[in-house]
Amino acid sequence: AAGYGGATVGRGRVGIAITGLILVGSAAFFGTTLVGAMWYDEPVEMPAQPAAAPAVLPLDPPSQLLIPSLQVDADIEHIGLVATDRMATPRSFKNAGWYKYGPAPGDEGTAIISGHLDNGLGLTGVFKRLHELSPGDEIEVLTERGRMLRFHVESLASYPYDRVPPEALSSVGLRRLVLVTCGGRWIYDKGMGMTYDHRLIVTAILDDTE
Repeated sequence: AAGYGGATVGRGRVGIAITGLILVGSAAFFGTTLVGAMWYDEPVEMPAQPAAAPAVLPLDPPSQLLIPSLQVDADIEHIGLVATDRMATPRSFKNAGWYKYGPAPGDEGTAIISGHLDNGLGLTGVFKRLHELSPGDEIEVLTERGRMLRFHVESLASYPYDRVPPEALSSVGLRRLVLVTCGGRWIYDKGMGMTYDHRLIVTAILDDTE
């Protein structure tokens, strides 16, 4: 099991309800269900079901993540869910993963990009230095059509892996980008296996010039 950049569900294991997410269109509901999706699991994506697909696919999804201050230049995988209704993880430790059932970066709402910290044994992940970011730092997302979206970091927050608040992963009206990775201590959880005991949430806002 790898040290993964996912937030986690509470002990009640709130289930994913993508269909309801689409129909209700509520940012708060999106945050709650996404917290339920983002336990760590093996990086194997389950086939998308029609009910789980977004009502409208993004016209210009992300392809590359750049964080100049950390020397991060990573390809972005498009990740969905695994069979246990958890968010899949990037297959490569050097790549980031965009949660394709949520907004795309630059669209209204909160776009989620996760990344591995490490594997708990020394293999470095793309977000190994994510904790070094500071408010005001720049994050760039290159889209498949060649647009460069620029975000600035607003805040960093760390939460116990099983108590990430839904509001950390949702927004109304704002065009936000949230980067998620692991942190804290390497532990064993009976339901998850080996994982880190905290999740680091970096929130960034799209620049007004975009």
